[in-house]
Amino acid sequence: MAVAIVMDFPGGTREQYDQLVSRMRLDGLLPPGAIHHTAGATDDGWRVIDVWESLEQFERFSEEQIVPLALDAGLRPPSMFTVELHNIEQGSTVGEPHFVQVFRNGMDETTYDVVHHQVAAPLPEGVVWHAAGPLGDGWCIIDAWTSRDQRDRFVFETVVPTMNARGELEPPLVDDLDVEATLRSASPQMLY
Repeated sequence: MAVAIVMDFPGGTREQYDQLVSRMRLDGLLPPGAIHHTAGATDDGWRVIDVWESLEQFERFSEEQIVPLALDAGLRPPSMFTVELHNIEQGSTVGEPHFVQVFRNGMDETTYDVVHHQVAAPLPEGVVWHAAGPLGDGWCIIDAWTSRDQRDRFVFETVVPTMNARGELEPPLVDDLDVEATLRSASPQMLY
């Protein structure tokens, strides 16, 4: 089962991240089993958002590469959470994401499916990829966008009115990340 992993490296910097990725010798490409990779600075460090084909593949790569090389680069162990993905979709927008939103709310699977169908079938222009699944007592949605402006326009013109009409007024927890680094697929097409 595909998973999304959100890793926050407290005090981490772009320089440490670049050193870590350089030592992995990936040449800008995703390692086998990885589907998406984005990274950027946060208020208190560095965030990496990955999507992998399975948790086992991520854990193996993490044990062999991420953990030892992160320590060598001076990065502290990350706080992280993992989402077993209910769905992962490729947007029609071609290109690299410049902005990622991690959205957590109190939805259940049925509510997510209904709302997703209402607001994002098909995915809106500007979405590079979309992933979602249960997290704790709610739902986690991760969207990679070509720009923050496109996301904001979609949220205010489509998502907010839809959620208000449903009576879904509980404010979500939203973490925004300006993407500073990505890795690309070695194959021209990804199958989901």
